Amino acid sequence: MQELIQHAIAARYEDLVESVVLESEMSENFVSQLTRIEAELQPRTCLEEILVGDIAANQWRRTRTRQMEKALMDYEIDNFEGPPGELQPVTIAVLACRWAAGQSGIFDLLGRSETRYARNMAASLRLLLQLRAARLTDKIERKDL
Repeated sequence: MQELIQHAIAARYEDLVESVVLESEMSENFVSQLTRIEAELQPRTCLEEILVGDIAANQWRRTRTRQMEKALMDYEIDNFEGPPGELQPVTIAVLACRWAAGQSGIFDLLGRSETRYARNMAASLRLLLQLRAARLTDKIERKDL
């Protein structure tokens, strides 16, 4: 049953999957995340589906950004050539991070990207909740008439 639901969601959000998931990533993982978010938020309208898609896309991109930062750190630690002697792993990590940060602005870019995706996700969720609150208010007011 869960597989049928995921397939239906994947079909409904096909354009989103194609625009968010990189070729090196597994689209099934994105669809699984989207399925969980959709199950929690239960969009009722086309606009709500768009907002749920935005939330899922931004969370996916945040996760990717974190994975990129980790991969960069792992690479720098593995290739670190520091001073001779025995260094603690955390010291090597700090020195490798300091070296990598000084060589490029990649950590700044990743940080800004993660912040942007978090803001976008929060804005979409806020709008979704505001739409629902406005519909509820409208429904209540119509009953009072």
